[in-house]
Order: sequence, then C-alpha cells, then structure tokens
Amino acid sequence: MRDDRVDRGTGIRRCCDVDPRRIGAGVRLAQHARRLLKATIWHGLTAALDRVGLTLSTVQILCIDRTRGLVLVLRTDEYPSGYCPVQGLRKQRGPLPLFGSDAADVREDARRELGEEATLAPPSLARFRIALKYREGPYRQFDCTVLVVDCEAAELELRPETAEGIACWSPVAEVVGVLNNPALSRVLTAEMPASHA
Repeated sequence: MRDDRVDRGTGIRRCCDVDPRRIGAGVRLAQHARRLLKATIWHGLTAALDRVGLTLSTVQILCIDRTRGLVLVLRTDEYPSGYCPVQGLRKQRGPLPLFGSDAADVREDARRELGEEATLAPPSLARFRIALKYREGPYRQFDCTVLVVDCEAAELELRPETAEGIACWSPVAEVVGVLNNPALSRVLTAEMPASHA
C-alpha cells in the first residue's frame, strides 16, 4: 500500500506531506485529553512544585539536516501551531515519581524520547550534543535542556504515528515561524547555514 506521507524519491516524510486530518482518532483523543490536562492541572501542579524547589527537568531534541535545511518535528493537534519539537520529561531515579534525581547523562533521556516519539532506531548517544539550557513552560517551571543531533533526514526511519503525533521533517524557516518558542528559534537559527535559516 502506498503511503502518501512519504516522498518516494527521498524516503523523507515532510510536514507538507502530512495532512493533520490523517492523525488517527485514538491519537487525536489522547492529544486533546493531554491538552486539557495540561491547561487545568499539569501546569499549575508543576509550577507549585517548582516554587517549593521540586523543579522537573525536560529535554527537547532537534534533529537537523543541514544540507536540506530541515528539522524533525511532530505534527500534532496538541499545540495551536500544529507542530511541536520532540520533547519529554527526564526520567526520575528515586522511590517516588517526580521526587527522584535525574539520570546522570541527559543524552540518555533525549535518546529515549526520540525513540518513543519519532524514530524506530535513534542515533547513538555520541551524536547528541547540548545546545542550550533554559526555563520553559507557561510559568517557566521546567529546567529544559535542548539537544541537537546532526543527521541526514533519510537515515532516520520514522514511526508511523505515536500518541504525540506524526514525526516529519520541516524546513527550519517554517518551524521558526510557527513554534512560537524564542529559545528554540535562536538555536535553529544559530545551527543552520545562512542559506537555510
């Protein structure tokens, strides 16, 4: 069966090839439930925890193909822009959820998130490098580490769909314009050659 979401010439699934209406009903429901949970409970709870010194750590992963000027993002209904970076909480090591310590190597969490949300076989840890640390969230309640992975789009086999959405490649200029995240925009602009930024 032909998959219209994949460019047959390059094997690269581009965002322009992904119709957001093709996201499965179960995934749509999970995304809407998560958006409601975040708006009503999650952000308030994590902000309160941050105020008492229990700050959660997150990762955001930007796989960049410099030769084509592309970055790997998720096509999702969870965010108003319809796109989000591959991201997630760092895994906590401890007796209780949310109250342990983060893993020693942030690249392990980034690689795990990339595998769960976007790719079937993430690149090796050696290819992940830290580009930025900043506070994210509506209340700046998360300690976030942004990691960059230099790769060619064709080398990563993307998952067909996850609860987070559909992983696809998008032009960096387009992502900078829609993500509404100044920190990620600065990283993407700094990482790309002028011809693609």
